[in-house]
Amino acid sequence: LPHFQQALHHSPGSEEAWRGQALCLYRLGKLPAAAASFKEALEMNPESCEAHCGMGWVLYKQLDYPAALERFTAAVALNPTHSPSFYGRGMCYYDTGEYEAAVREFNYVLMIDPTNATTRRLRGLARFHCGHHEKIWWAPPPGTTCTAPSPSSAWS
Repeated sequence: LPHFQQALHHSPGSEEAWRGQALCLYRLGKLPAAAASFKEALEMNPESCEAHCGMGWVLYKQLDYPAALERFTAAVALNPTHSPSFYGRGMCYYDTGEYEAAVREFNYVLMIDPTNATTRRLRGLARFHCGHHEKIWWAPPPGTTCTAPSPSSAWS
């Protein structure tokens, strides 16, 4: 955090420094301060996919799912291969019980990053909630050694 504060002291118009400070504040759990820094970053560069996504995560943590979805969607519009933004949309949908939409967003993440084990697991849980029990366990991507657990071991 001090590194970004020093950078902002020397270059207060640096979107990258505002975004870096915001990310540090987010990780420290200082959500209002992180939101203020992401807002500054977006004022410097409204086309920053990363700043929109970061603001989306702040809003998600504050349980403002509609506003978080707007930010993640803005990020996807700026960069249609930005998997963290698709993941954020998936999490918003998952947490609001919109499991079919969550599966769709998690599928986008896996198209971009087929080895993302966390997304694969969450997609399985969303499918379970949708009643698609036959599609919960999928084979790992080609070339990996990871194997899915049997359904019976998932409950033990």
